Amino acid sequence: MINNSGKCAMGIWFATAIRKERSRPVVDTFFAFLLTMLDENQFLPSNPILKAANYALRRRAQMEVFLSNLNVPLDTNHLERTLRAIPMGRKAWLFCTTEIGAKHLGVIQSILVTCLLHDIRPIDYLIDVL
Repeated sequence: MINNSGKCAMGIWFATAIRKERSRPVVDTFFAFLLTMLDENQFLPSNPILKAANYALRRRAQMEVFLSNLNVPLDTNHLERTLRAIPMGRKAWLFCTTEIGAKHLGVIQSILVTCLLHDIRPIDYLIDVL
Protein backbone atom coordinates (compact mmCIF):
# COMPACT_ATOMS: atom_id res chain seq x y z
CA MET A 1 0.00 0.00 0.00
CA ILE A 2 1.41 3.38 -1.05
CA ASN A 3 0.32 6.57 0.72
CA ASN A 4 -0.05 9.98 -0.94
CA SER A 5 3.60 10.92 -0.27
CA GLY A 6 4.80 7.90 -2.25
CA LYS A 7 6.11 5.99 0.77
CA CYS A 8 5.11 2.45 1.48
CA ALA A 9 2.63 2.43 4.37
CA MET A 10 4.00 -0.90 5.60
CA GLY A 11 7.51 0.56 5.65
CA ILE A 12 6.32 3.57 7.64
CA TRP A 13 4.50 1.35 10.11
CA PHE A 14 7.59 -0.87 10.46
CA ALA A 15 9.95 2.08 10.92
CA THR A 16 7.66 3.60 13.56
CA ALA A 17 7.48 0.25 15.38
CA ILE A 18 11.27 -0.06 15.31
CA ARG A 19 11.70 3.44 16.72
CA LYS A 20 9.28 2.69 19.52
CA GLU A 21 10.85 -0.70 20.25
CA ARG A 22 14.45 0.51 20.32
CA SER A 23 14.22 4.17 21.30
CA ARG A 24 11.36 4.16 23.81
CA PRO A 25 13.33 2.20 26.46
CA VAL A 26 16.30 4.56 26.09
CA VAL A 27 14.09 7.64 26.40
CA ASP A 28 12.25 6.22 29.42
CA THR A 29 15.54 5.29 31.11
CA PHE A 30 16.91 8.78 30.49
CA PHE A 31 13.92 10.53 32.05
CA ALA A 32 13.83 8.06 34.96
CA PHE A 33 17.49 8.89 35.59
CA LEU A 34 16.71 12.61 35.57
CA LEU A 35 13.85 12.15 38.05
CA THR A 36 16.05 10.02 40.33
CA MET A 37 18.82 12.60 40.18
CA LEU A 38 16.39 15.38 41.14
CA ASP A 39 14.90 13.31 43.98
CA GLU A 40 18.31 12.62 45.53
CA ASN A 41 19.13 16.35 45.82
CA GLN A 42 22.81 15.85 45.03
CA PHE A 43 23.25 19.26 43.45
CA LEU A 44 22.94 22.86 44.52
CA PRO A 45 20.01 24.72 42.92
CA SER A 46 22.44 26.81 40.86
CA ASN A 47 24.21 23.77 39.38
CA PRO A 48 24.08 23.68 35.54
CA ILE A 49 23.35 19.93 35.58
CA LEU A 50 20.24 20.56 37.65
CA LYS A 51 19.14 23.33 35.32
CA ALA A 52 19.65 21.06 32.29
CA ALA A 53 17.68 18.23 33.95
CA ASN A 54 14.76 20.54 34.72
CA TYR A 55 14.87 21.89 31.18
CA ALA A 56 14.70 18.36 29.73
CA LEU A 57 11.86 17.31 32.04
CA ARG A 58 9.81 20.40 31.17
CA ARG A 59 10.15 19.57 27.48
CA ARG A 60 9.67 15.83 27.67
CA ALA A 61 6.63 15.76 25.38
CA GLN A 62 8.46 17.71 22.67
CA MET A 63 11.51 15.46 23.00
CA GLU A 64 9.41 12.34 22.46
CA VAL A 65 7.76 13.45 19.21
CA PHE A 66 10.35 11.56 17.13
CA LEU A 67 9.01 8.26 18.52
CA SER A 68 5.71 8.58 16.69
CA ASN A 69 6.49 10.94 13.81
CA LEU A 70 8.98 9.72 11.21
CA ASN A 71 9.25 13.22 9.75
CA VAL A 72 11.14 14.25 12.89
CA PRO A 73 14.76 13.08 12.63
CA LEU A 74 16.53 11.40 15.53
CA ASP A 75 19.15 14.14 15.61
CA THR A 76 19.74 17.64 14.32
CA ASN A 77 23.07 17.04 12.60
CA HIS A 78 21.73 18.24 9.24
CA LEU A 79 20.72 21.55 10.83
CA GLU A 80 24.02 21.96 12.64
CA ARG A 81 25.99 21.32 9.46
CA THR A 82 23.95 23.90 7.57
CA LEU A 83 24.17 26.49 10.35
CA ARG A 84 27.95 26.06 10.62
CA ALA A 85 28.33 28.86 8.07
CA ILE A 86 27.01 31.40 10.57
CA PRO A 87 29.76 30.92 13.21
CA MET A 88 32.33 30.85 10.42
CA GLY A 89 31.13 34.29 9.38
CA ARG A 90 31.79 35.79 12.81
CA LYS A 91 35.34 36.76 11.90
CA ALA A 92 34.04 38.58 8.85
CA TRP A 93 31.44 40.35 11.01
CA LEU A 94 34.24 41.88 13.07
CA PHE A 95 34.92 44.10 10.11
CA CYS A 96 31.35 45.40 9.76
CA THR A 97 31.61 49.13 10.27
CA THR A 98 28.31 49.49 12.15
CA GLU A 99 26.25 47.37 14.49
CA ILE A 100 23.20 47.68 12.27
CA GLY A 101 25.25 46.47 9.29
CA ALA A 102 26.28 43.38 11.27
CA LYS A 103 22.62 42.72 12.19
CA HIS A 104 21.57 42.99 8.54
CA LEU A 105 24.34 40.62 7.56
CA GLY A 106 23.08 38.14 10.15
CA VAL A 107 19.52 38.39 8.85
CA ILE A 108 20.64 37.83 5.26
CA GLN A 109 22.75 34.84 6.23
CA SER A 110 19.86 33.39 8.22
CA ILE A 111 17.55 33.72 5.20
CA LEU A 112 20.09 32.03 2.96
CA VAL A 113 20.61 29.11 5.35
CA THR A 114 16.85 28.68 5.80
CA CYS A 115 16.41 28.53 2.03
CA LEU A 116 19.08 25.86 1.78
CA LEU A 117 17.43 23.81 4.54
CA HIS A 118 14.16 23.83 2.59
CA ASP A 119 15.78 23.04 -0.78
CA ILE A 120 14.90 26.46 -2.15
CA ARG A 121 17.32 28.36 -4.34
CA PRO A 122 18.06 31.57 -2.39
CA ILE A 123 18.02 33.71 -5.53
CA ASP A 124 14.53 32.44 -6.42
CA TYR A 125 13.30 33.18 -2.90
CA LEU A 126 14.77 36.67 -2.88
CA ILE A 127 13.29 37.48 -6.30
CA ASP A 128 9.90 36.21 -5.11
CA VAL A 129 9.77 38.21 -1.87
CA LEU A 130 11.45 41.37 -3.08
